[in-house]
Formats: sequence, structure tokens, C-alpha cells
Amino acid sequence: MYKSYIPNDNLLFPPNLGDFIPADAPARLISDIVDLMDLKEIHDSYSKASDGQPPYHPAMLLKVVLFCYMNNIYSTRALEAAMQRDANPIWLSSSQYPHHTTI
Repeated sequence: MYKSYIPNDNLLFPPNLGDFIPADAPARLISDIVDLMDLKEIHDSYSKASDGQPPYHPAMLLKVVLFCYMNNIYSTRALEAAMQRDANPIWLSSSQYPHHTTI
């Protein structure tokens, strides 16, 4: 008899993506380092802009860009694709998917 295999089964609770990222993963290190950085000047420049949609959080964008650069992903289109298919950038971005022109 096989183990249960139900690919489209609904879960009672959705999984936390962070549970799939190991404690020693580089993505966690990048997240911790960026969280310790003083991004006040970046935040101040955003607060002056009032046109259009609210911007993505600069810490999130920095985390994703640093992770992708560390993994030899340099083009904004490749960064955008990684944020839609790789668990690490998805976790770093909290499942937000900025367009490649935003990155």
C-alpha cells in the first residue's frame, strides 16, 4: 500500500513559508543583517514622495536583491522570476511580487 498522496488536498492551516527555510540558510542571514541596518535615509526619501501607489518596503527589496546577487541573479527580470518560483526570495519578500521595472 502507498502512502497517502493527495496533491490538491486543502489544508486546515496554510503552511508558513518560513518553516521551509532552514535556520542556517543564507536567506535568514541576509534578513537578519538587513534588519540591523539603519535605513532611515531611504525611509525619509520615500516619505517625501506622495504620487502613485505606496512603495514596496526598502528592506524587503534590499533583502531580495542581496540574496539574488549572492546567487548570481543580476537582471531584474531574473529577480522577478526568482521571486515567483524560489522559496527563499518569496520568503524574503513576504510573498510580494514587484514588477521587474520596480526592482
